[in-house]
Amino acid sequence: MLCKVLGSLAVVALAGFSSAQKLIFNFEKIASDFTPMHSSSTGHVVGQMSAPYTGSLSKVGVWSRANGLVPLQDADNAKIIRKISSSGEVFGLTSEGLVKWNLKGQKQFVYGIPASARMEIFDINDKGEVLLAEPTNSSLVKTYRYATGQLIQVADDPTFKPLRYGAGHSIIGTITNPGGGYGENDRGLLTTLMPNKIYGTAGLSGVYEGDVFFVKDGGYVYREKYRGSSGDYTSYHSTWKSASGEVLGEYGGGYGGGTTFQPATFASGGLAFGTRYGTDTLAYSIQGSYEELDSTNFEVGSLRPKFLEADSFADSGYLLGYAEENGKLVALLGTYTAVPEPLTLAALGLGVAGLARRKRRK
Repeated sequence: MLCKVLGSLAVVALAGFSSAQKLIFNFEKIASDFTPMHSSSTGHVVGQMSAPYTGSLSKVGVWSRANGLVPLQDADNAKIIRKISSSGEVFGLTSEGLVKWNLKGQKQFVYGIPASARMEIFDINDKGEVLLAEPTNSSLVKTYRYATGQLIQVADDPTFKPLRYGAGHSIIGTITNPGGGYGENDRGLLTTLMPNKIYGTAGLSGVYEGDVFFVKDGGYVYREKYRGSSGDYTSYHSTWKSASGEVLGEYGGGYGGGTTFQPATFASGGLAFGTRYGTDTLAYSIQGSYEELDSTNFEVGSLRPKFLEADSFADSGYLLGYAEENGKLVALLGTYTAVPEPLTLAALGLGVAGLARRKRRK
């Protein structure tokens, strides 16, 4: 019975992240001269085959344990989404239409789409379904989903611009917000769209599409930007919030004053990864409570990342980052697990000891 109690306590402790837990990281080098952009739930990675932040245009490549880093074949003029499925598929658009590549970099034709359609690719999911949109003019689009050999139009509102898949077959995107002002066409109201129907908007006017991050089960994190001016000085302040409005990170000056934590990527349960403002040390945040990383946060043998790569399609259970090696940045792939803090472990130990005493009395 004591073993059963211990097992149930462990499940409770690790079922969701909380401030009573500590995150332990393990990072490994995956490649040099590689800029990773997204990792799947199975640890496959897609990115650019060039040194990080060189500004050079380069081939897209995929990394896996079985094949290492390989370039995508015949991909020079393709529109490729920097996202990889759990089975290791990367999708893109070429003059042939919709194509995909496997973990060996081999290309396969999927579906014919004429180049005149000017189709754009936005997302894929683990089922191999592809989210696409066709512009009808400068601001209106038609939204499509490719699945089971068919290209299906799923939106009848041309003001809707897709961003990615949500839970099930839902699609998260923005509704264009017509009107004057800088960047107004790129702003919108975040919404969830099901086939041929739009369900309530989230009222996030003024949020830029590039400032929306996504987590599992259709959740999202968005960034609010503010700008404040005093004389010749202009300062900016960013606040990252969950779909429920919970603050997960802040960075910059301006409105709200100095701030503490700049997230790079997010996961479910109010979990964010990034750096502390002012020190540039790696940190994580659990439901708004920030913790800087030190040597106790890394497994034995783990590399220490210099910084993390921002990934708007995060929450795969993996993190992407960089370490410095011989004066160059090398790409890292990391995992993390939650363990109870020592005080929590002590409390669990007292509880187990109490149960054991009760058992002996019986």
